Amino acid sequence: MLDARIFISVIFGGIGLLFLVIGFIAVVFFRKRREIASAITTARVAGIEWRRGNDRGGCYYPIFEYYANGCVRRVTSSFGSSPCRYKEGEEVEIHYNTQKPEQIWAERDEGMKKLFCGIFIGIGGLFFVIGVVMGIAGIL
Repeated sequence: MLDARIFISVIFGGIGLLFLVIGFIAVVFFRKRREIASAITTARVAGIEWRRGNDRGGCYYPIFEYYANGCVRRVTSSFGSSPCRYKEGEEVEIHYNTQKPEQIWAERDEGMKKLFCGIFIGIGGLFFVIGVVMGIAGIL
């Protein structure tokens, strides 16, 4: 019985730790991408791309058209949503990397990215604490 409790606590703690690591890596990734993308411009939503997911659902990815480094760029966002958060023809402020103008982020997506990170960190923290408490209770 004691071994089963400790095993379950290690599983909970491990899952929690994995979620925490994913959440913090995402925070660092999004922050670094934001810091690198220092130039600001206005982009037009030139289209919306639908990508099917594994679970029969999917997401809408905006295609931004903007002027950067002397050229008109057309880039599909790496961040999709469902329902779609953009309308075709809409103008949006975006930030881009001057060295690699195809690396962009939109201010409007920041809230969703923070929510994504918060969910992973929150669930990870909860599972980790449950695992630790179960482990301590199992040992005592």
